[in-house]
Amino acid sequence: MAEKVTLTISPAVATFVRPGTTLETRLSGCAAAESMSVADRLMLLFCLSKDAEPAVRTVALANLAELPVEVIREYADCPQKNQRITAALPALCKNYPDTGFPSPADDENQRITPGQEEAEPAEDAEINEDDEQ
Repeated sequence: MAEKVTLTISPAVATFVRPGTTLETRLSGCAAAESMSVADRLMLLFCLSKDAEPAVRTVALANLAELPVEVIREYADCPQKNQRITAALPALCKNYPDTGFPSPADDENQRITPGQEEAEPAEDAEINEDDEQ
């Protein structure tokens, strides 16, 4: 059984990942992520990459893989960054900078690789909306 994780997300992200959200809405979240703040963008794509629907997972993982280096660097400086996302970026992003970029996942035992961590299906997800953003 996969570990259940509770993430604090903004209302913008919750629109696309809240339990009961339609497949079409979740898929549209992959496209909408690009217009969000960097923290919300990565949180949304990370959540959607754990979706129970393979089509949603595939699109979200493709978007994460193609993240521009500038977005990854901006996220590193973001005060709202999530440690799980930060640890997953080296494995998920083919544009992840090779040098000169701090990684909290330097220890191979802490690194998250695609498929290593399975998420609970969307309808079982626990979501805490963060009204501050």
